Amino acid sequence: MNKAEEITGISLSQWEVIQPDDPSQYFEGDAVIEAYFKGKADGISQTEKLSLKQFSDNFNFAKENIIRVLNELEKNEFDPLAAYLKVKSVFSFKVIIVVKEEDFIKQSFLSNYEFLTNFEQEIQTDFFTLKFSFLDGIPDDLDEALMSDGYQIKFSPIDEASTRQA
Repeated sequence: MNKAEEITGISLSQWEVIQPDDPSQYFEGDAVIEAYFKGKADGISQTEKLSLKQFSDNFNFAKENIIRVLNELEKNEFDPLAAYLKVKSVFSFKVIIVVKEEDFIKQSFLSNYEFLTNFEQEIQTDFFTLKFSFLDGIPDDLDEALMSDGYQIKFSPIDEASTRQA
């Protein structure tokens, strides 16, 4: 009994290697290795294309939902000043919406958190997550700090709901 038979417990004497009659049907080891690497490269290329498409779809979906939230804020009579997007992964995004301090400290502002809790769950899928946060302040003063925290994309135009395409 050889080592392979010892490890697997399978008697190789029960197996017969069928050899093609035509020697041209044999593949040399180098050809098999080249085919393996070509298949691997093709698979990686396809995966990259799929990832890029998924990211593009998710990015557009994030944008649409940011607009929905900005419109919801305005509907509730709060003025969003800026929105910043952070890409955590192909599937995961975070948003910080900057509002006026006087809006942020109003008791009625808490209803936005209730809305967002349900909204985030509603739009979440196996391939998409979008989380929102609020921050009070002046966007120009916060730009550098938010950019250094990974919020590299600033949404604009933010000023008027009429300038946003839903």
